[in-house]
Amino acid sequence: MENVKKKFFSFKTPEGCKRLLFLFLALIILFSAVARLIASDFGNVKITRVYFDSRGAMIEADLYYPAGTSDEDKLPAVLLAHGGGVTNGNMKGFAEELARRGFVVLNVNSYGVGLSEQPVNDDGGQGIHGFDRKATPAGMIDALNYVRTLKFVDQTRVGMAGHSNGSRRSGYAAMMDCGYLTFNDTMLNVLYNEFGVSISEVDIYKDADLIAQENLDATEFKFYEKIRDEQRAEYDTKLKSLCLIGSDAELITIAQTVEVAGHEVVRNCQVNFGIVTGLYDPNYNGYIHSDDAKENWYTGGADVELETWYVLDDETSTSETLGKIYETSVTDNVQLQEAIDNRSTRIVSFNAETHSKNFFSTQTTADVVKYFEQTLGYNCGELSDPTTTPLDVNNSVFMWREYLNTFAMLSMVMMCIALAGTLLGTKFFAPCVATPYRGSLGVFNKTKYSRQKERHDLRRVFLFGFRPPEAASTL
Repeated sequence: MENVKKKFFSFKTPEGCKRLLFLFLALIILFSAVARLIASDFGNVKITRVYFDSRGAMIEADLYYPAGTSDEDKLPAVLLAHGGGVTNGNMKGFAEELARRGFVVLNVNSYGVGLSEQPVNDDGGQGIHGFDRKATPAGMIDALNYVRTLKFVDQTRVGMAGHSNGSRRSGYAAMMDCGYLTFNDTMLNVLYNEFGVSISEVDIYKDADLIAQENLDATEFKFYEKIRDEQRAEYDTKLKSLCLIGSDAELITIAQTVEVAGHEVVRNCQVNFGIVTGLYDPNYNGYIHSDDAKENWYTGGADVELETWYVLDDETSTSETLGKIYETSVTDNVQLQEAIDNRSTRIVSFNAETHSKNFFSTQTTADVVKYFEQTLGYNCGELSDPTTTPLDVNNSVFMWREYLNTFAMLSMVMMCIALAGTLLGTKFFAPCVATPYRGSLGVFNKTKYSRQKERHDLRRVFLFGFRPPEAASTL
């Protein structure tokens, strides 16, 4: 009975190969189907391949959003940027876990990756000649503008995350979109440039509305209020939070000198940003000890504390801490919520992993989800809504999808072997099968050859006094 079973599924016979062919084909379909169900949260998340224009070129991305979403919904969104040498497939774990919690997610393929094209002029102002991939958003600004066309996205709650080189591209996008001027700085410049109000170096830290009331007549102040409302609406729709994975935030960490009402001041980039990286990543695990982090996070020379919310104050060049990310929440910490609304928070966390494991790590994924949960105020519903039941950030299922896809890939390899065995058993391909050569001495017999070699070695010892190493043990 056992021999019959072996022959039923066997690579040694054409019939056995044919049966294995259909078996592995069925396994591929099964594993792939279940993996797809997991990716879509068993139908609760819709995943669509989208293409959008990038100044004449076409960008490819995967769009995730809750099934049944309409234009009356206003959901937070997160854009994802993959690292160098890979596609957006590496970011699927982040996309799926964020989408399971109700976020709209756009997982973007960068220029020249997948089916994304390379535009003649990129969104960072570079031309195709002399293009520097380390100094460009490489489509992330275009992706951000595409998300701004989606009516079911709350434009005041849009975040961005990138891994490795993707973190650099995301950082560039944030710097270009958010800039370094606070909203009050913007309105002071309006008073200075549009209304000719003279503002002293001391007054640049005063509320622009108070200065307007003191220096404008009723008609001018009404016009000022109209401009303020327009500027506020635009300012609030700028990128709100940024998560840099496997990165040291080298570019966006550095504060810049900007001009406010004719005076030069130093400002940090006006976006909340967090860093999630590997403890065993030698390129980036020194960030918390770096001079750049200490200086621009205003730590007073101390190392940056891990998993701790920092709130920066550029006016006084100081910062304060508001607790750990897994212990402090915007739901019960008004000061943290205000700091996030003011785009002045910073945070960094390390996990016991390497650079390339970040996108296969459940802990990194949990940290990323937690960061956007707090900065965008959402997890299976509004965090401010007492009826919302957030899904635990440590509840990750994307690795099951990874395992099933691996099983499907292995089944595909075995299917190819079974297919080859099936084809070689047909009349058409039979001539391709080589037959073993049988010479005049017959078929090679390993046991007989070994005995003849031992006798030959012994003969050499007695006749010539030479003892081969392999014959020593026989004497």
